[in-house]
Amino acid sequence: MKQNINHKTLFIIILSILSFVISIYQSKYYYDGHHWGLMLSNAIDFLDGKKPYEEIFIQYGILNTIFHAIFVKFGNSQVISLFYGISLFYSLSIILLFKYVENKFDSNYGIFVILCLLLIHPFVNHPWHNYLGFFFLILALNIYDTNSKNNTFFFGICLSLIVLLYEKLLFIFLLFSLIFLFDSILRKKMKVYFFFLKGFLIPISIFFLFLFYNNLFDTWITYQKISSLYLEETSYFKTIMVYLEKLFLLSFKNIIYEPYWLFFSIIIIININFVIFYFLNFNIEKEIFFFPSIISILYISTTIHAINSFRFVTGTFIGIIILLFYLKKIKKIETKIILSSFIILFLSLGLNFKKSENNKLFLQNYKINENVSYDSIKYFKGQKWSEDTWDNLIHLEETLTKIKKNCPNIKFGINITRDSYYYILISEKYETFQKMPFFDPNSSINRDTMKLINQAMFKKKDQYIADKSLLIIADKTFIKNEDYKEINMKYSYNHKQKSIFLPKKCNY
Repeated sequence: MKQNINHKTLFIIILSILSFVISIYQSKYYYDGHHWGLMLSNAIDFLDGKKPYEEIFIQYGILNTIFHAIFVKFGNSQVISLFYGISLFYSLSIILLFKYVENKFDSNYGIFVILCLLLIHPFVNHPWHNYLGFFFLILALNIYDTNSKNNTFFFGICLSLIVLLYEKLLFIFLLFSLIFLFDSILRKKMKVYFFFLKGFLIPISIFFLFLFYNNLFDTWITYQKISSLYLEETSYFKTIMVYLEKLFLLSFKNIIYEPYWLFFSIIIIININFVIFYFLNFNIEKEIFFFPSIISILYISTTIHAINSFRFVTGTFIGIIILLFYLKKIKKIETKIILSSFIILFLSLGLNFKKSENNKLFLQNYKINENVSYDSIKYFKGQKWSEDTWDNLIHLEETLTKIKKNCPNIKFGINITRDSYYYILISEKYETFQKMPFFDPNSSINRDTMKLINQAMFKKKDQYIADKSLLIIADKTFIKNEDYKEINMKYSYNHKQKSIFLPKKCNY
């Protein structure tokens, strides 16, 4: 029996390694100066000593930036190092999830869960906080499942770290702590709850002490208002109704090619049903599954602003534990095998072998054959992009070097595009004064966000233009100023036509 379990564990480890290797391989061919550039620029600015929130646009959570800074530090500032780090955490999460299910049920159920997970989301798509949070979530459940005296203390610490990875989850986990309190009162286990609360509050308290010590609390509060910009023309209730309608339509409209939407809808219904009956009928058997179910339901909030498979997989997916709970209650083994096999076959419909929701980095043959790599820019070593993409970036790097050498009056640089890689190249040579490394003047959300967190940027931009001390990268014909000239950058599919604007007196 032990030999079989070892073979099954080895099988899961092999799957996790394949997920890691293919995630890295695909990411080398993918260009995303907006999202990846944001994460890379945050990490570089943090390593350069800039203040979080005050000088760095921390969109998700400070711990997310710290992890990325560690990845970048050990990865020689290369953007691919972000993917190495995130992909490693996702692969470790796969192994941890298998061990958790194995301990709760058995290894066969563990393999079933991992197959479901990888059929829905086999490879990492973004260097995002979700994957880091998923690791700590699965770690938390494994810790809580132990008989250790301090298990709830470390359980609380893990949930607190998830909040610091994605600060919008603070309200969600405060709500979870209230549900935990209610459950503890009913079960007369207040000592267990206080252990959890202590663990949960320690990391968050340290974070708030950091904010107060550095006079950043008011700035951090301002950041929390950004979410309201997306709801300016609607209400929370309407947003939720639109979300439910969209999820329902996806569940049946795309059932053949994207079966996971219906799968997630069923998981949500099953878990809501479980929680209702849990409170109607307390018993020890259900108690150990209560927290995974509650967290699964609460994690739906992370998908409301964007329905993506990776957001569901790294949160709500743990509600599959309750599906296993009900499957195990079926007495006939044949029925269990038929149901589990049907679920696997159903989710297999989502394997389209093309770029899709569950694999947005899917490689097409022409990219593998035509894309090339250059080592002239340290941040992008190892990446394999199209020739025109490289031409644009290398031309910009060489032009900035010449301008820096021959035009000493230019002291500042600003990026007025959605590509944060430009910001990174600018900040290597010039002082920057924009918090967001990207800025799209045509986006009302971008304009409102910048006015909220970095209003001085617009005033400084006009002042430095008047002083002829500012270099600007923006869309063609961005500014009309008789003292400034425009240099066309090399066109590329990823960048379109961009220009460098600098004082006419600069004879670089």
